[in-house]
Amino acid sequence: MQEVAANLDNWDGQTVTVEAWLFQCSELNCHLVPTRADMELLSAGCPSETCEDAILAFDERAVSLGYSPAFDQVAATLTGRHVLVTGQVNAAAWRNPGLDRSAAIQPSSIEALPE
Repeated sequence: MQEVAANLDNWDGQTVTVEAWLFQCSELNCHLVPTRADMELLSAGCPSETCEDAILAFDERAVSLGYSPAFDQVAATLTGRHVLVTGQVNAAAWRNPGLDRSAAIQPSSIEALPE
């Protein structure tokens, strides 16, 4: 995931497979984060008073996945897991994700990785 983020223009429109952690996936939000530490920080529900670390982890490193009924059905069973996601990169959506679910990666498949 970090390799794609570092070279968005090269990957724009291309199909990629990224290794990441599935933070959440619902109708309006579906996000990947690159590390287990990010996943744990975000899942902890902001234990610190300011939640600055969690907000930075999400804003700077989370990637939004586009909507797909078939993908979402499988992803719903993998929340919080280490996963491989395959999909098409949209550099504009990656850079400017907006408020709701955007398709920084329009997913076509997801599979769980060993913990």
